[in-house]
Amino acid sequence: VALFFQWQYPNCMFIDRDEFLLGYLNHSHGGKHPSPGLEYGICALGALMSPEKKTRDLAEGFFSAAIKSLDLLTPRDTSIQALLCCSFFQAGQANFSQAWMLSGIAFRMLQDLGDVNKDNLSYSRSTSRNARWRTFMNCYESDK
Repeated sequence: VALFFQWQYPNCMFIDRDEFLLGYLNHSHGGKHPSPGLEYGICALGALMSPEKKTRDLAEGFFSAAIKSLDLLTPRDTSIQALLCCSFFQAGQANFSQAWMLSGIAFRMLQDLGDVNKDNLSYSRSTSRNARWRTFMNCYESDK
C-alpha cells in the first residue's frame, strides 16, 4: 500500500487517499472504504514498484485477487476504482485489450450510478463529489 501511494498515486488520483487510508488503517470493511477489490488493486500496482523481486512477484496474485473479489453486478465507487487499478495494471503488463475492457466496465458501471455532471453529482460532501468527478474523468480517458 505504501509503495502505491509513493509511486502510483499521482496517476490514480481518483482514489481519495485520506478516506481509503482511514478505512484501511481502522480495518473497517463495513464502510465505503476499503473494499477488498480496491485493496488488492492498490497492492497489485504498488508491488510492481518494489525494488525487491519477491514483492514484485506478488503483483499478479494481488491482481487476480482483486478481479475475483469484485462484485460486477452492483455498481459501487470502490468497484469502479478497483477496476481502474486493474486496468492500469494490465496496461503496465502490455495487455492492452484487457486493460481497455476493464476500463470500459468501470466507465459503464459509473454511468449506472447516475448523473456524472460535475454540478449535479449524487453526493453531498464536496470531497466525495470531487472524487466521483475525478473517477469519471479517469474512466473517460482510460476508455478512449
